Amino acid sequence: MIRRLRERLAAAVEAWLLGLSVRRNRLIGLSLLRILLGTAALEFYLSEYRRREVLWGPEGYFDITAFRGNVPLWWTSVYGWTDSSLLFESVYHTGIVAAVAFTVCGGRTLTALHGFLIWSVHLRNGYVLDHGHLLSRILLLFLLLTTCDAYLSPWASRRRARLSDRVKRARWGDAVHNCAVFLMVFQVCVVYCLSGLWKLLGDQWREGTAVYYVVHAFETPPLTLTSPLASTTWITVPLTYATVVLEVAFPVLLATRHPFVRGLTALSAAAMHVGIVPLVGLLNFSLTMIAADCLLLRDADYRAGRSALRRLSHGAGRMSPHAGARRHPGLLRR
Repeated sequence: MIRRLRERLAAAVEAWLLGLSVRRNRLIGLSLLRILLGTAALEFYLSEYRRREVLWGPEGYFDITAFRGNVPLWWTSVYGWTDSSLLFESVYHTGIVAAVAFTVCGGRTLTALHGFLIWSVHLRNGYVLDHGHLLSRILLLFLLLTTCDAYLSPWASRRRARLSDRVKRARWGDAVHNCAVFLMVFQVCVVYCLSGLWKLLGDQWREGTAVYYVVHAFETPPLTLTSPLASTTWITVPLTYATVVLEVAFPVLLATRHPFVRGLTALSAAAMHVGIVPLVGLLNFSLTMIAADCLLLRDADYRAGRSALRRLSHGAGRMSPHAGARRHPGLLRR
């Protein structure tokens, strides 16, 4: 019996390793991740465009001398190489162009260029960041090892055609791609799980009042429309406990074989961060986390979701009163 278990385990490991090296996984999620990370970078560049010289310029409130004296790795940021205002403007606008190109096209070259420039502007002034940059740096680093332009890019069909020709032939590139994807998903799970465990240490999260205090601690313009809801106990308490449960159980829910559970988990996490935007105002952070959520679903999950939406749309079309008239034109003449 033990011998059979060993043989089954060896066969399962061999099949897993073979699948790891013959097909690149989560191509749809990687493409969505690319687009949303690029959108978050554009929001970061453009939201403070008018104040760029004050925030990141060589003579801003955190000037080039203070930057070089207080940031250990200042030389890894192109903004610290010179105190020229002309170079600053050139690099800043090059970063915007690189973010647009990365969002639209993808590819390793554009990923590397965008990653270096966004790292440079993040490092130049850490006082204006909202901590979403920490995850985006890790994801961009691993994104260099993956194929992130197989969908939603100008040459997506050509890229998929090249990948389909190499199916059933083990390649190092496929293995590296899948390992990088696994590490990115693992990192996202660690972020959620540790965030949930950390919340358990706070009294307000254990008492179910954390959402109320979080919402009222960050007064943003959209809050005036939602403050009555945020002050209702039967809304804030369930949201507080649901957030903790979702984050702590996130790795387990994501590892299930049931596509519905995985989809519901990813959608719940994305909905949570969509709600953060009007309640707390952390748009860039929310975009980064939603981008990470897109990577959690497999390609088969996205295809199954698209098929389900098509069935629902066809079913709604059959139930509409005009659908019967289209199938029976004579009804319109009566």
